[in-house]
Amino acid sequence: MKLELRTARLALALGLVTALLLVGPASGGPAFAPRRPIEWTIPAGTGGGADQQARFMAPLIAQYNLSPQPLIPVNRPAGAGAQAFLWMIDKTGDPHTILITLDNLFATPIAQLIRKRDGSRFCGGI
Repeated sequence: MKLELRTARLALALGLVTALLLVGPASGGPAFAPRRPIEWTIPAGTGGGADQQARFMAPLIAQYNLSPQPLIPVNRPAGAGAQAFLWMIDKTGDPHTILITLDNLFATPIAQLIRKRDGSRFCGGI
């Protein structure tokens, strides 16, 4: 059962990455080519679901040349993901910083008050 769930999650994750890679260039916008390694922020501790997913996918992305630069997973676990979300807000506009997340993107701002640097409330994906 556990192996089947893991296989299903892997298939879903790889399907999403593939879909994004196929749809992205077709959008007609200018192509983006990273000039330095891409920091992959993980809003969870080492060994959690998002961490396992990112650390599984990063070497596959490199192995199959899906990105010209490596993806470097970085854990930012404090505050049930709040630290990572604030980090991403601070990195707005930096195309070399991405986030992998699970449901905590939506649940954390509902469960606890998170303030952005300017004092306004962070509402996540809501």
